[in-house]
Amino acid sequence: MTRAFNRPERTVIGVQGLCTLCATAYMAALPGEVVRSKTFRDVLKQDSMLQQQEKFVKRGIHEQEALRNVKHIMGRTAWDAYWTGQWNPDAAYYVVNESLRNEFYTGRWEAEKAEPGAIFLSQGDYPLKGLHHMLMAMPEILDKYPEAKVYVAGNSLVKDGTLKDRIKISGYGCYLKRLIKELQLEDKVVFLGRLSAAQMKEQYLRCSAYVCCSSLENSPNSLGEAMILGAPCVAAEVGGIPSLMTDGRDGVMYKGFSEKETRSGEQIAGNLAKALLKLWGNRETMVGYCENARNHAKITHDRHANYEKLMEVYAAILASDDGGKE
Repeated sequence: MTRAFNRPERTVIGVQGLCTLCATAYMAALPGEVVRSKTFRDVLKQDSMLQQQEKFVKRGIHEQEALRNVKHIMGRTAWDAYWTGQWNPDAAYYVVNESLRNEFYTGRWEAEKAEPGAIFLSQGDYPLKGLHHMLMAMPEILDKYPEAKVYVAGNSLVKDGTLKDRIKISGYGCYLKRLIKELQLEDKVVFLGRLSAAQMKEQYLRCSAYVCCSSLENSPNSLGEAMILGAPCVAAEVGGIPSLMTDGRDGVMYKGFSEKETRSGEQIAGNLAKALLKLWGNRETMVGYCENARNHAKITHDRHANYEKLMEVYAAILASDDGGKE
């Protein structure tokens, strides 16, 4: 599209995530033998974990070209501002925050109505989302909170009740299945299937903690949804998350995947477990985090303010263009 229109001064790209960097973090500290594994499904669909990663690499090449072809970029975080600035230092950068779906602007998390020990993840469909780290963290969490249980939105990757299910299981699904068995989590992990916005809201309101354990995110809407509802939050300190959530004020952050500071999956899982135990360790402090997170998210996801900012950006682009008034 940027080649076809070929008017860089009249073109703006809005950044959601950055495929180039997702490719780097895609495997999320998985063991090498797991990364290289393939199932019948992976071979048939040419969709092994390494092939999935390669797709992000290829998208990243086009992504960087597109960003270099324009004079205007809209982003949401200090992280995406830094990287797009590296790839196109001449482009104007504008901060335009994300607005959420209607359902999440009403309702509020209440500690008394939460299910004790319920941990909610918005997805875990592929390695980048870090579900394996959550599973590896569970034994330490269960030692102190034996009622703890993980609820994961999205289709089950470990489903194997029928021959068709077993044929469809992926290499990553096999690894998750193995972890669940080895860590004796068969009764501690629930895959909820695809959820509507209303059903997602219900899970945020009933959980005792929302966890974002991805190896990389820019500005995950799920974190914004949890925060604006006032749910207790734990998140990996990766990508753009520090622009959305303040550690020790809105919730608890932990050291997740890092290319610069090599951490094993066990180390990341240990950090996650300690963060969750810290969140649950003091009820009064946790409730304070929830209130702060809600107030923070109300500003970040203010639909009127975000709309006004978007209009300002379009006006600025038109004003900076010397090539016509159409």
